[in-house]
Amino acid sequence: MSNKFREEWPGVSQTQSGSPLVSGEPDISLTRLLRDLLASWYIIIAGVFFIVLLVSGYMWLVKPKYTAEIRVFPNSEIQEQLQFGAGGLTASLNPFRSSGVEEATVLERYIAAITSIGVAEKLMTMPEIVHTVFASQWDAAGQQWHPPGGLVASLKSVLRRAYGLPGWESPDARDLSGYIDRNVLVTAFTVKGSTKNIGYMLSYSSKDPVFAKRFLSQLHNEANLLVLQQERSRALERAAYLQERLEQARTKQVVETLSELLIENERKLMMMSIDDNFAAMPLEPVQVSKQPTSPKPLNLLFLAVVLGSVIGVGIVVIRNVLSAGS
Repeated sequence: MSNKFREEWPGVSQTQSGSPLVSGEPDISLTRLLRDLLASWYIIIAGVFFIVLLVSGYMWLVKPKYTAEIRVFPNSEIQEQLQFGAGGLTASLNPFRSSGVEEATVLERYIAAITSIGVAEKLMTMPEIVHTVFASQWDAAGQQWHPPGGLVASLKSVLRRAYGLPGWESPDARDLSGYIDRNVLVTAFTVKGSTKNIGYMLSYSSKDPVFAKRFLSQLHNEANLLVLQQERSRALERAAYLQERLEQARTKQVVETLSELLIENERKLMMMSIDDNFAAMPLEPVQVSKQPTSPKPLNLLFLAVVLGSVIGVGIVVIRNVLSAGS
C-alpha cells in the first residue's frame, strides 16, 4: 500500500494518521508551537525588555502634562429672560425671533464661541498667552517672531516652496483658533437616566499647570464676553425697534404688548450688566489636576509588555517556520 501510494503520488508522503502531506511543507501544530515558544522564552523576554526600555526612555524625555477643567451650565435666569415673546401678538411684534427655525441656546453659542476668530483675536492681545502657545516661534531675547525649527518644520517649508504656497507667517488669530480647536476638549454631560445635555466640560492640557489654568480661565471669560456683547447689541436693537413701534401704535392691546416687551427687554439689559457669567455658569473655578495626566506610566508599560511579547512570539514563529522549510 505504501509503495503503491508513493508510485501514484510522487513527492507526497504519508503522516502517521494516513493523511497525505506534501514534502517540503513545514509541519506546524499548536503543540509544537507552544513547545517552541517555551524553549525560546529568552527571545520573548528580550523583546519585552527592549520595548520597555524604549518606552521608559520616552517617559523620561517627555515632560508630563497637567489638565485644567471647568464645568459650565446654562445661566437659568438669563435663559428665561431670552425666551420672552413666544407666541401670539407678542411673537408677531418681535422680528428678532426666527420662524420655523430653532434658535441656538446661549450656552450653545458660548461653545461655538470657544473656537471663534473673535475670541482668538482677544487672546492674541495677551502676550503671556500667545508667547506660550507659540513658544517655538517666539524669540524672547530678541522680542520677535521667527520660523519654527526642526525637521518637520523644514520639510513643510520645502513642500510649500515646491507647490508654490505662501511661506511662513507669524501666528495670527486664525492660527490660535486652530490651536484651540485641536487642544481644548469640549464634552457634553447628562444626568443619569436622561439623554438631555445639562452642561459641558472644557479641558486643556499643558506642561505648565499654572498656564493651563490661566489659559482655560481666560478662554472661558472671553467666550462669555463675546456672547454677552452680541446679546447686548441685539437687545439695544430690539429696544429701538419696540420704541419705534410703540410710538406708532394706535390700539390699546398693541400698546400694552409693546410696553411689556420693552420692560422685559430692559430687565434683560439689566441682567447683562450685573451677571459676569452671562452665557455659561461655571460650577466652580477652573481646577487643575494635582498629578500629571500624560503620559500615563502604567498604561504605557502595560502596552510595552504586550507589544514586546507579540514581537518576541513573532520572531520565534518566523524563525521556526524558516528553519522547518529549509
